[in-house]
Amino acid sequence: MSELLRVVAEDDSPADCRPRLSGLLSKQPSWQSGVYLLVRRLVVVPMWVWMIVAVVIAVVLIAAGVMYRLVEVRRAGTPVLLRPLPAEADQGWRHGSVHYGDEGLAYYRLSSLRPGPTVSMSRRRIEIVGRRAPAGTELEIMDPDFGIVELTIGRTGKGGRYELGMSPEVATAFQSWIEARAPRRARRRPAA
Repeated sequence: MSELLRVVAEDDSPADCRPRLSGLLSKQPSWQSGVYLLVRRLVVVPMWVWMIVAVVIAVVLIAAGVMYRLVEVRRAGTPVLLRPLPAEADQGWRHGSVHYGDEGLAYYRLSSLRPGPTVSMSRRRIEIVGRRAPAGTELEIMDPDFGIVELTIGRTGKGGRYELGMSPEVATAFQSWIEARAPRRARRRPAA
């Protein structure tokens, strides 16, 4: 087998190596002659064909990543709009979904390829500091009955400030989830 590859690598064209290969092929088992034909065809393929194949594979992988993200976000989440504060009056809103857990809230941005959540918030540290209705150009991306909830992470807001735009039903579920958390003083004591 190594002799076949050496002959193909040393010769300039397939026509030049035929006389030397005819003796080798008669001595080799049939599966090795099939490998020779495959190697010979791969050596003759121009470089631009390999470039096209690489681009097609990259596009397929990116499309698979986008589809995976869309399925992940829509599978078990609640649709909301989120923006970090401070922000201009109508800037920074991002579509996505939130996933509620026992310990926190995970926000998955719809148009991100990041494998995990875009923003994670600890349930114990979320503080609701205000509510308002959408105004101005926010009505172009939200229904008029939507509510906007302003949150801080931690009492001082050092963990970040956000606004969540959500429907009334989602706002009620969010409020219930926040209120159902364990009080700050009710922390488990380590077992003795």
